[in-house]
Amino acid sequence: MKQGLLLKAYGMLWGVLTPFLHRNARLADGWKERRIPVDWLAHVPWAMRERRGCDIWLQAASGGEARLALAVLAALPRRERSGEERPGEEENAWRVLLTTWTRQGRDILEKGTAQLCRERPDILCAVRFAPLDAPALALRAVDLAEPRLMAMLETELWPGLMAACRERGVPLAVVNGRMTSSSYECYRIIRAMLRAAPPQRVLAMSGDDLARFSGIFEGAGEPVCRLERMPNIKFDLAARVLDDTCADTAHVLTEMSCGGDLHLLFGGVPLALYASIREQEENRLCPGILELRRKNPYCSIIVAPRHMHRVEPWRQRFHDLGLSCVSASSLDMNAPCESLAPGSIILWDRFGDLPYLYAAADAVYVGGAFGQGGQNFLEALAGGVVPCVGPGLGNFLWALGKDSPPDLVEAGLLRICRKSSEVRDHMIRETASRRTESERSGIRSRFRTWLAARTGGTVQAANALVQMLDERETIRRT
Repeated sequence: MKQGLLLKAYGMLWGVLTPFLHRNARLADGWKERRIPVDWLAHVPWAMRERRGCDIWLQAASGGEARLALAVLAALPRRERSGEERPGEEENAWRVLLTTWTRQGRDILEKGTAQLCRERPDILCAVRFAPLDAPALALRAVDLAEPRLMAMLETELWPGLMAACRERGVPLAVVNGRMTSSSYECYRIIRAMLRAAPPQRVLAMSGDDLARFSGIFEGAGEPVCRLERMPNIKFDLAARVLDDTCADTAHVLTEMSCGGDLHLLFGGVPLALYASIREQEENRLCPGILELRRKNPYCSIIVAPRHMHRVEPWRQRFHDLGLSCVSASSLDMNAPCESLAPGSIILWDRFGDLPYLYAAADAVYVGGAFGQGGQNFLEALAGGVVPCVGPGLGNFLWALGKDSPPDLVEAGLLRICRKSSEVRDHMIRETASRRTESERSGIRSRFRTWLAARTGGTVQAANALVQMLDERETIRRT
C-alpha cells in the first residue's frame, strides 16, 4: 500500500515537471520519442521492427555507459543462423533495444551498433532515447518493447521503469553497478519505492558499491535480489585500447602526420600535453605552463580543453601574456608538412585525438581532478606515458584499482599531485628529454600486467544476462 502511494505521488510529480522538462535543451532533443506517443503504435514501432519484442533492453545513461553497453552486446555468445533467413533477418538472432538519455550516448550507440551488426549478423539492434520515467510512459514503453530481460548500466535506477518491469514480469538486472555515497543518500529517500520493484540481480564493480546496493536492496523482493561483485567493464575497454595501440603503434603515429613519427610534426622536441582541462582549473595551471616554457623553452606544449568553447578563452589568455599559439585545426595532418618550431604552443580544437597525442607526449597532465571529479587517465597509460593528475578523483576512484592491490599509484603508473606546483614540477622534469619507445613499451607492459587481474567483467556481465534469460525460459516452460 505504501509503495503504491509513493509510486502514484512519483507519477504526479512527473506530471507537474514534464512541461518544464520540455524546455531543457538536452531533453528537447528527441522529445516525441521520450514521450512514447500513442500514435507511434499505428505508425513506427518504438522498439524493434515487426513488433516482435526483444531479448534484452539495455539502458545506458550517456556516452560512457553507451560504450559499456556496446561491450556487453559484443560479448554475447554467437547464435547460429537457421540457414534460410536473409542476413539481418535471422529468427535466431539476438534482438536488443538500447536506450540512452543523451544525444552523445545515442550517437555512440548508433555508430557502434552499425559496425557491430556488420560483424555480427546474429545481432539485431534498435537505438532509442530512453522514455521519461513517468510510470504510465514507462509501462507503455515496456509494452511496446516487450523485453524478455531489462538491464541497467551503472547507476540507472528509475522507479517508473523498474515498476513497469515488475508489473509485466520482466526480470531486471543492474550490471557494472556503481553507486556513490551521495547517490546512496538520495536513493535512501525513495528506498521503499525501489524495494517494491527490485532487480533480480546486481553485479557491482567494487566492494563499496556492493555495500551500497546491499543497503538499498538486500532482502527485498521475491525472488530475493542477488548481489555479487564483478570487475569494472572499463578495465576491459582500457585493455582493448592498450592492445590496439601496441598492435599498431606505427599507425597511431602516422594517422595524423607524415614521416612515421608524430613528434616530427612538433619539431622532434619534447612534448607536454595538458589533456581534458576544465575551466575551473585554468587559472591554477597557467602559471605552471609559463614556468615550463621558461625552464624548457624548446618543449612544445599542447593544451586540449575538455570543452571546445574554452579554446578561444585560452587563445586570449596566451595573447594577453604575449605568447603566440596555433590551432590544431589549422595544421595539415595528412599532407607532407614542415614541423612546427620548437617551443610551439598548440591549442587542440579537434575531438577524438587524445589517444594519438598520448602516444606521442613525453609528459601528460590529465585534468579535472582539482575539484571536478577527474577525467579518465587510463588512456594515457595505453599510450605509454605515466600521467599526473590532481587530488580530486571522486569520479575515477574505480580506475585506481584499490580493491586489488597494488593500486596504480603503488605500481608507479600514476602520479597524484596535491598542489598545482607539483603538476608544474612533474611536467618540467618529464620534458627534460624525449621519451624513448623502449620506455613506452615498458610502461605499456607494466600496465598490461596490472590490468590482467582486473579484466573479465564484460564476459561476466554478458554471461549473467544469458543465464537470466535461460532461467526465465525454464520457468516459462514449467
